[in-house]
Amino acid sequence: MTEEIKPERNAEVEERLKLIQNFEGEVRELIFNAELCNGCKICVYACPVNAIEFAGIEALAAGMPLIIDHLQCAFCGICYAFCPLHAFEFRINGKTPELPLELAGEIQKLEGCIDCMLCMKACPVEAIEWKAIKRREDFPEVEAEGSIKIDTKKCNFCGICAGFCDAFRLIEKDVTPESLIPFSEILIDEEKCDYCKLCVDLCPEEAIEVESTNPVIAEVKKVADVTFTDNCIHCGVCVEVCPYEGVKNVKPFEGDIKVFWNRLARKCDVMSCKACLVVCKSRAWYYDGELKLDDRFCIYCGACENVCPHNLIEVRRTALIKQNFEWAGWQKAVERVNSKQVVEKVAGFSFQPSAPPPAQKKYETGTLKKRNLKAIREALKKPGYRRAFEVGNPKKFIAGVKRYAKKT
Repeated sequence: MTEEIKPERNAEVEERLKLIQNFEGEVRELIFNAELCNGCKICVYACPVNAIEFAGIEALAAGMPLIIDHLQCAFCGICYAFCPLHAFEFRINGKTPELPLELAGEIQKLEGCIDCMLCMKACPVEAIEWKAIKRREDFPEVEAEGSIKIDTKKCNFCGICAGFCDAFRLIEKDVTPESLIPFSEILIDEEKCDYCKLCVDLCPEEAIEVESTNPVIAEVKKVADVTFTDNCIHCGVCVEVCPYEGVKNVKPFEGDIKVFWNRLARKCDVMSCKACLVVCKSRAWYYDGELKLDDRFCIYCGACENVCPHNLIEVRRTALIKQNFEWAGWQKAVERVNSKQVVEKVAGFSFQPSAPPPAQKKYETGTLKKRNLKAIREALKKPGYRRAFEVGNPKKFIAGVKRYAKKT
């Protein structure tokens, strides 16, 4: 019985690498999205068969952060279950399976939520969707004269009025931990305003005043709906920016982050490096005249520690997990993630405890035996050969393997 494993490129999204395993009619797919990866190395520690390797800072900057050995991969789904940034997808026969363990990160919309725009615009990974349910054009048109003004001392830039009516325009600004509100001011285009007065009742802060000779008489309760998607990394920015206590967040890790600030002041050239700023998806690291850290938004992924060229950052973490059923192999993965250790001994491993033993593995155009594994790994480390492998140029890739096989 043979097991076929092959890499593919997703035609729609070039940054995604798809690995496929077909064994006795069961098709497993592992899809890696390099664009979402920040080099945290959690998958490297979690992998039970040493199939994943962090390619280094330069490769991360080039958009190729990981080396995934498709011949060594057990297609168990651990990397998918533990990735805090959702850079992996995992399917068995087209469906996402229930795995033994998964990170316990959770985001929950509470009753206090008024479906405004603040969290959606402040989210660093665009994981929140805002959908209009009612717009001004859904109500009767009127001809009226009047005036409109906004009390800027009351307005908190929630954006409900702007989402409802084009007469309002919010001016966006950069979000930092010191300034989470994503808007700097709100403007009124009186040429688009017909003084219907519907916005007066919509404003949760009673900040809008309208005088009208012919107001629209209608009850407007809910004009939009906010949804938290699976792309959430549980940084907690939405919780902090929400003025109505409308969100509950649980981070995937507990931990702390230690920065050697005295050494950093002497060694770090943040303007030329920016490594920690680039890899931090939650914006916990930011620059405001000097390098700063707000650990309220740190998810303890450890990416900043990995890329700091002067070893000025230390991240300690404890994974919070949801356990669906007991399995020692997955518990050991948790231990390695917490201790930042790579598996010491590679043993047979698969998703099912009773999985059949590994069979012969094939590349698309030929068999690569286990004695060539070291050569394969060396070839995958080189951008040219790795690129040939990923885009489906086996001739060039196998030439690279043969080259390193001679050296080893």
